[in-house]
Amino acid sequence: MNTNIKALAQDLSNYDNLLLTFNIGEVMRNHLPNILNDKNLLDKSKFDYEKNNPYTKHILYSCDNWSLQALIWKPKASTPIHNHKCWCTVGVYQGELFEERFKRLNNNTVQCYKTVKHKKGVFATLMPDGNDIHRLINNSNEIAITLHFYGINAFKQPSSILNEFSDIEKIG
Repeated sequence: MNTNIKALAQDLSNYDNLLLTFNIGEVMRNHLPNILNDKNLLDKSKFDYEKNNPYTKHILYSCDNWSLQALIWKPKASTPIHNHKCWCTVGVYQGELFEERFKRLNNNTVQCYKTVKHKKGVFATLMPDGNDIHRLINNSNEIAITLHFYGINAFKQPSSILNEFSDIEKIG
């Protein structure tokens, strides 16, 4: 295992699931700059994207209470608008992504209130309170790679998505 991932795994093992949820931002701030700038972390020659999917997931590490996945993004690809059933930290390893943040207007309707551009080395943490609703977009003509840390075992729960939203209300 990569030494930066090993250091993160050691730090994360000091928390139970509940405490980890409340402390994940601080833990990630201590480790992600090194991980996202580690040129030897990924063997990019082994990564490709599936032709029929906007992005392809590669599980890099998974244990009982967290996992790390690399997502390889096609140009112009995006996720559905969604929230998570666990904490989630997303960091840009290569390229850049846009993140649209949404507020829930009712059970199924959301409205975009903010768009943020994430460049290489930038990361964001989302909490599983149901209100951290977002969509990630690779708006470029290049492949992007992101690292996703989830508070779930990726082999037992293949998706961290809790809800998807398709009813979008425009501002104004």
